[in-house]
Amino acid sequence: MNPTFLLVLVRLRWLAVCMVVLSHVRFILFANFSQLNETTPLLTLYYFLTSYGHEGYALYMLVSGVLLGGTSYRRWHADRNASGHFKARMLWFYALLAPALAIGAVFDMFGSRALGASGAYAHFHEFSPAFDLGAFTANFLMLQRFLAPGLGSNATLFILAFECWAYLSLAAYVLPSRRRLATLAATSMVVAAIALEPEFAGYPMLWLLGLVLAKASDWPRPSRATACLVFVGTLHISRFGGAGLAQMPEHYVPVFRLLLDVQMGLGCGALLMASRACGRQRSGQASLTWRLARHFPGAHVAIFATHFPFMMFIAAAANLGLGLPIAGSPSPLAFAAFVCLVIAIYVYGFAFSRLAFFISQRLRGRPAGRVRVAARRSPSKALGASVTSRERL
Repeated sequence: MNPTFLLVLVRLRWLAVCMVVLSHVRFILFANFSQLNETTPLLTLYYFLTSYGHEGYALYMLVSGVLLGGTSYRRWHADRNASGHFKARMLWFYALLAPALAIGAVFDMFGSRALGASGAYAHFHEFSPAFDLGAFTANFLMLQRFLAPGLGSNATLFILAFECWAYLSLAAYVLPSRRRLATLAATSMVVAAIALEPEFAGYPMLWLLGLVLAKASDWPRPSRATACLVFVGTLHISRFGGAGLAQMPEHYVPVFRLLLDVQMGLGCGALLMASRACGRQRSGQASLTWRLARHFPGAHVAIFATHFPFMMFIAAAANLGLGLPIAGSPSPLAFAAFVCLVIAIYVYGFAFSRLAFFISQRLRGRPAGRVRVAARRSPSKALGASVTSRERL
């Protein structure tokens, strides 16, 4: 894989994580823009830059289709221990998911009961107070938003559920020897996911588009400047078009949301195709990306899987301990809390990625230290390894 193309993919994935985290932290700390008594240009810009949460999810699914879907498809077709590769990815995923669900549930149970007076948990309408074995099992099997609510405040795990079922659909299509039965199983998974959650039909479509982009090496390649303009333009079309969906009849919303997601995916696809034509970047330009990939494999998934219960707990504690308002008016204290909470989420996510990597290596019977030996010798190979052999589901 072209190193520049790989770097663009990894950076887009981190951009997606950043968009989602900024949106969620602003949601818990600041009132909606329409509720503000007065605004300034800088305040308007702040709300604008932190309002791309849905676009972050869509971008994440597209890049996942390229990296997770594309690398798996090539490896399975090459028949290089396809079943072992599939099991290793699933092992990594559940090494992350199981502790994320358990620790997130502890945060939510303690926070909603001991810190419930803060109003943080009441502010989040999708909070589910069920913490029994059935709720845990449904979320462990990636059935949230399809057949069960999220566990506590961790409703954002639904994006990983879409990713999981898209990956399993691809595996059902490629791995079995009976092609007709495999095609039926894969199609049934995708159709069921779309039927149960039509509002988010764009997510599996974007994952499939990413898979197509991973294989489309002979497509036209626009200049990088043109591709960047197209990507930014489609991103803003999705943002402003999505804001207007509230005025539409309800039965039209899923169709227009799907169209907005797909056009944004095509814009991102133009950027990816342009990056295929670029040569190698100097190692200094990729050093930060490489170091993150080497030391914190799959940290972006860890942040998705863990940040919401952690964020809710910290916000509730700050409300009762420091008087920090929940969904309050903009103030110096609120902006300082915003910066601190974003940093804390990233530190927590990075630590969790190390925990998941350690658990997965222990379960596979491999000391974690050995995996990094080759990484010290070759930064580019380490970056590639982090998104192929050591990557998450």
